Amino acid sequence: MNELRSGYTTGTCATAAAKGALKSLLLKQPVNEISIHLPKGREVKFPLIDCEVTNSHARCGVRKDAGDDPDATNGMVIYAEVKLHRRKRINILGGDGVGTVMKPGLQIPVGDSAINPVPRRMIKKELECVLDTYDCHRGASVTISVPGGDKIAEKTFNPKLGIEGGISIIGTTGIVKPYSVPAIKKSLELFLEQAKAMENDFVLLVPGNIGEKAAHKRYILHESQIVHMNNYVGHMVRKAAQIFDKIVILGHPAKLLKILLGCYNTHSQKSVSPLPFIRTLIKKMPWSVTLEENLNTIPTVDGIVSHIPREHQLAFFNPLATQIERKLTQYSRSNPSIAVVLVDMQGMSVGIGENTEQWEREKCLKLR
Repeated sequence: MNELRSGYTTGTCATAAAKGALKSLLLKQPVNEISIHLPKGREVKFPLIDCEVTNSHARCGVRKDAGDDPDATNGMVIYAEVKLHRRKRINILGGDGVGTVMKPGLQIPVGDSAINPVPRRMIKKELECVLDTYDCHRGASVTISVPGGDKIAEKTFNPKLGIEGGISIIGTTGIVKPYSVPAIKKSLELFLEQAKAMENDFVLLVPGNIGEKAAHKRYILHESQIVHMNNYVGHMVRKAAQIFDKIVILGHPAKLLKILLGCYNTHSQKSVSPLPFIRTLIKKMPWSVTLEENLNTIPTVDGIVSHIPREHQLAFFNPLATQIERKLTQYSRSNPSIAVVLVDMQGMSVGIGENTEQWEREKCLKLR
């Protein structure tokens, strides 16, 4: 089986475009390709496209190649326009298609262009190197733009992060690794930092969109309080516990019952099915005679949940939710207070833990 191909970040492409534009400006003619150094020192070469040079500025583009990663920005052209000025400093600005940070909690101040610290350092270092090479004792202003970035941004995390009007120029290593789990986790962690920056007392973690809708359906919440954890339940609980004293976990039993089986990554390939577990528990219930005939033929946890009579759901799932609360508190290492809510696919609550019940009673969690 062929190994998946890595690609380059928007930050790396922006750096190459900026260096190419400055070199073209100093040489007064377009440059066809340029080499830059990634943060760990590796040198990489990029072809430059759409290079334009005038007496006052130069503009170059680099087409982003994300390798085999399903990156929304793959194939986009990252442009950099460079002008010289008398002050010996590098100014980095965002142009069309580059987002603007509108919420606190990110690495970039509110109101600034969404060009992250590592790409800024890469651009600055490469431009200073070019200025030194050509003995130019001036500074430079570089404007990064991405045609169509405003549309593509709608397919990214940016709207939820409060980055408006375009994509982010990002990257810490300069390389995009296909389906990179660390990159996904890092993206999810940003929402925890933002939730804290918005001065929330607690955070509510959900596996995905169904959980998010269910959370809004049950509770009065600010949108920044709801953070997706995907399948990385254990990782996100530990990260959240470093920031918050109170954490709410809301999700479907098919996901969260896996915690009781010792599975903190709930991906189907990384965990065991909770079906045998839930079947065994149901058979011990006095009302299970109404289900027993069909119990072993129901192929999904959701199917079993929907077959449990409504009047028995809370009595069955509440103790399980409480066990999940205790298990996650132990796993968190930081001993936060954790509340758990179990919901079905329609977003209806089927089980709440003891902490959840207490927080709702004390109105820490405000019911709709």
